[in-house]
Amino acid sequence: MKSFLKKTFLYTIFRSLLAFYIRKFKPVQGLNNKVDVKGSTAKLRFDVYGDNNEVTIEKGCLVENCLIYIRGNNHKVTIKSGARFYQGEIWIEDNNNELFIGAGTTIQKAHFAVTEDNRKIIIGDDCMFATNIEFRTGDSHSIINVSDGKRINHAADIIVEEHVWIGSNVSVLKGVTLGKNCIVGTGSIVTKSVEAQSIAAGAPSKIIKSNISWLRERI
Repeated sequence: MKSFLKKTFLYTIFRSLLAFYIRKFKPVQGLNNKVDVKGSTAKLRFDVYGDNNEVTIEKGCLVENCLIYIRGNNHKVTIKSGARFYQGEIWIEDNNNELFIGAGTTIQKAHFAVTEDNRKIIIGDDCMFATNIEFRTGDSHSIINVSDGKRINHAADIIVEEHVWIGSNVSVLKGVTLGKNCIVGTGSIVTKSVEAQSIAAGAPSKIIKSNISWLRERI
């Protein structure tokens, strides 16, 4: 019995090590996966396992020090021309999910997590994100209503419209839409949608000023 358990244990370790080295030297695994990288990438890493996944980084992009982690099928990642993503992670699980980063958007450091089936994070053109920003379409674990045993924390999409400025150390949670020209202040936790041309701040965030716009340049 001890000999059998020892062999089983060693076989399990062997399979784990083999899977690790396969992923290391073959970072995109599965059927009909498409990776189209025309932009400049430095230290971009892929860890993709599934079928019919598509990653497109258009010409004129710059993506550095990033991980694209995908588990599941029929996912789509698109980074449009002129975008800059300097550090972070794109983390997608389950099936039929999407991350879209619009043209000219700049991201200093961010973690984008798209989880549960048929979910998406859409970021418009010309947005400006600072450091340590986190987007999550779901909670990763289940919260159950004790009275009926049903789950109550389902995932929801996150939409960021054009020309949105997000300060550092901000978390944007499921179901949020950030309207065009809005600003999210440093350290905010965004649990509800933010109107266009307004400033939101706080944890949880709330509107503190309306009828504004912003420029990248100091004038």
